[in-house]
Amino acid sequence: MHSSTSLLALVLAATACGQTTADDHQPNQQEPKAGSSSNESAGNGGATGGSNEIPPGGGGSSATPIGGSVTTGGAGGGAEQAGSNSGGSGGSDMVSPDPYAPRSGKFKMVIYSKTAGFRLAGAIETGTLMLNEIAAEVGIDPPLVTEENTFVDDIDAYELVFFMNPSGDIFTEDEQAKFEAWMTKGGAFCGTSAATDTENGWPFYKEIIGQHYQGHGNQNVPDSIVLEASALDHPALVGLPNPWERIDTWRKFSQSHEWSRRPGFTILARKAADQEPIAWVREHNGFRSFYTGIGWFPEVFQDPEVKKHLTGAIMWAVRREHCLVLPKPARCP
Repeated sequence: MHSSTSLLALVLAATACGQTTADDHQPNQQEPKAGSSSNESAGNGGATGGSNEIPPGGGGSSATPIGGSVTTGGAGGGAEQAGSNSGGSGGSDMVSPDPYAPRSGKFKMVIYSKTAGFRLAGAIETGTLMLNEIAAEVGIDPPLVTEENTFVDDIDAYELVFFMNPSGDIFTEDEQAKFEAWMTKGGAFCGTSAATDTENGWPFYKEIIGQHYQGHGNQNVPDSIVLEASALDHPALVGLPNPWERIDTWRKFSQSHEWSRRPGFTILARKAADQEPIAWVREHNGFRSFYTGIGWFPEVFQDPEVKKHLTGAIMWAVRREHCLVLPKPARCP
């Protein structure tokens, strides 16, 4: 009896030593995940990380975002789930299921300007210089500047493709398929002026760009750009005068009343003369895209206000609009 009692005591003591509290197995607590920016007001110059609303057509994607790392925190960095793919920078294997959630860290972009049609000579070169300046100022990795299509074979290494006044039919069907797949798993697109004179026969590109332009007026004509009241806090507009007096060659977009009703489109600004849109964005089907109709002349890309316009657009497109505030939140470029 004595020996049985001693054995039982030893077993109970060993069991007690092996127990842990429930708290020892709890994961690190994280802040609630911030949603995407509202489609009606897709940012406020970086003051917030976005609302909890799911953009039209964009809430269902669970594909791993391309490019840089991803956070699920708000504007201040929040609790991070840094994810990456083969082309991303740093981070763990965890990614946010929201393709529009704020991202962090540096990213890579392509400045692409192949012209198979009319070439805006001079504007491409000065525009590329401005984009390189923006990259250096906000901490983007040095961009790939190219008029070749070889980047499409390695497109997952990039988070943004910027169409700096390309024109004409520029992609093969295979390249179109790769570009579309990249966009719909979290890609970002920006385009200026002649980007609406590009790939007229590619249906997916029209989903990105909205409308191919329908001619233009005289060159070197002054007009006012009126910013949409509902979009004044978009990063691409913050800090711009309203109205914004400019001289350019103005493209016509008379079909906007049709395409702008599609899910995710937001018109940012219109020409005062005819009320046709001149700048807009789309957040849909996993991607973000931005277009501005200004950029016909080289002098456009020597204007500090245009630099502000494009900087905000880029940072919005790559889900880093929260990084535009100073001091920058942790892990911003």
